[in-house]
Amino acid sequence: MDLMSPLSWMLQRSRHVSKLTLGATALTFFASLSYGATKRPFPQKNKLPISPESYCSGQEGLFKRIKQPIKDEFNLLCQAGKPTPLFTTMVTTAYDGTNAVNYTPIKVGPSAENPGWVDVKVAFSMRVKKTAVQILRAEEALVGPNASFKSTDLNIFFEYDTPTPIEGDTDTAFNIKQRTQRQNGARRFDDNSKHSLKLYRVMPNNFDFLLAARTLIEDNAEISKTARLFKKSTILRAAMTDPKDPNYGIVTTVLGFLISDQEGQDDRVETIFVNYINADILNVFKFHSTPK
Repeated sequence: MDLMSPLSWMLQRSRHVSKLTLGATALTFFASLSYGATKRPFPQKNKLPISPESYCSGQEGLFKRIKQPIKDEFNLLCQAGKPTPLFTTMVTTAYDGTNAVNYTPIKVGPSAENPGWVDVKVAFSMRVKKTAVQILRAEEALVGPNASFKSTDLNIFFEYDTPTPIEGDTDTAFNIKQRTQRQNGARRFDDNSKHSLKLYRVMPNNFDFLLAARTLIEDNAEISKTARLFKKSTILRAAMTDPKDPNYGIVTTVLGFLISDQEGQDDRVETIFVNYINADILNVFKFHSTPK
């Protein structure tokens, strides 16, 4: 690929391009993400009916490419290439600003498998007036410095980090530094962690079914020097075109966290992060609903 082609020149102008790692085959896809083009860069070869069934039909091929540890969370949406009842419900009851938020706790409480850790696994979905590509494009902003979260109990700050090279598994990759603080109460914490965010087409040459996956980077010396707050931190966003209206998209989010119980304060830690998740649902919906 000619690195001085107009496409490459446009990518160089992106304010975060130095923080991204792009494979040669990924440039066209990311150009549409980064510049919000609704016209697809090339014809779709895998055009399928818009449905959870079609989304999940790409599961086997996706897992052959994917390197992130997301199978447990993805299996909550798709199993053996078929949508789960949870995924079907998420698509049909997605929050659109007029109905109830469909926050669904899957497992919230002390972890039986990991003593000393709190298991927080939840799902929710929303319907917004954006294409699936535009929804995935927003992940860049949702992990940027302007996406920081502040409340009485919890502060979360983000910044972009130097990315690792793409290994043929994804279209676009980010690394993110996250600082998670609690500055009030009997048990305070100030944790630094690093996370990998990758954007995928569930099936090649199809832009109706997309996935963003954010996972904790384990082999990180900076994390091991501090009292680790997260043993696991996985965020999946399954974006697809709305089956009823191609001008809208539906994004289903699955969160999977293992969080330190902070020396036995299971209930308090659980409450802090569940409150954060509920606030974040409305923040993300507001972000997607605000004209850019």
